[in-house]
Amino acid sequence: MTDDTANDAMMNTASSDGAVSAPVSQESVPAAPASESPEAFDFHSILGKDGSFTAGWQEALPEDLREYAAEFGKYPNAMELLRGHANKAKMIGQRTGVKPPGAEAKPEEIAAWRKALGVPETAEGYGIAKPEALPEGVQWDEGTVKEFQTLAHDLHLTPHQVQSLMAFDLKQKEGLVSRGREGVDSYLNEQRTLLEAEWGDRIHENTARALRAAQLLGLDPDDAEIGNSAKMIRALHSASVLMQEDRLLGSRSSTAVMGGEAQAEDIRRNPNNPWHKAYLGHEGKERQQEAAEMIRKLRGV
Repeated sequence: MTDDTANDAMMNTASSDGAVSAPVSQESVPAAPASESPEAFDFHSILGKDGSFTAGWQEALPEDLREYAAEFGKYPNAMELLRGHANKAKMIGQRTGVKPPGAEAKPEEIAAWRKALGVPETAEGYGIAKPEALPEGVQWDEGTVKEFQTLAHDLHLTPHQVQSLMAFDLKQKEGLVSRGREGVDSYLNEQRTLLEAEWGDRIHENTARALRAAQLLGLDPDDAEIGNSAKMIRALHSASVLMQEDRLLGSRSSTAVMGGEAQAEDIRRNPNNPWHKAYLGHEGKERQQEAAEMIRKLRGV
């Protein structure tokens, strides 16, 4: 039997009834599908002859690793890369081995936790010091600082956290002072505008008269509710004309408050009365009209 004949015989199979089936060609047997797997990364392509990484080797990394290129670039070769990440794994293991202390934690457990976080052994260890220059209007309270240090230590805060909180608090206080100052300035400007609209160039003279009247009435002209209020200044100025003028001008003689008619006559006849020149028209027509109106009110007309 020739080799070809033997091969043909081997390709024939017998059926159960003895019939011989048709020969099966080798070409008709389907080939097993090749397994599809991602192409393996060639590490040799990023290594030099001495085992060091080649220049710009991170650019050849697979796409899912390129975001770590900066981290990998810290290491000169594969062995250093492995050692570096082994050390990091060790450090993570050590840190995770220390658990946060509970309510019944022992002193040594608390100490271990603080040491792992870098918390000082005592509250004074935070070393909070008064800044060389505080923002204007902000005061330093040493007692409050000590209380904060104690609380921070009880909460196991790190020095960085404490310093960050101190800086935040100082900035907040500076903002409050600044906004408060802006509010005061706005109020003072508003009150001054009201008086200027009413008195014009006589604002300084009339304000001075009002504050002298406040002193005679036993009030403090430096009181913000008096000296900074247009309404109060206006009322005191009106009261000043009802009081004996030589007293407002600083006379040391014993005087008493005049009645309305007497005040009106004093304006007309007393050269020392601040309204006298206005009454005579020496200070302009508008001022003369004000003096006449004042006399009319004093007489109850």
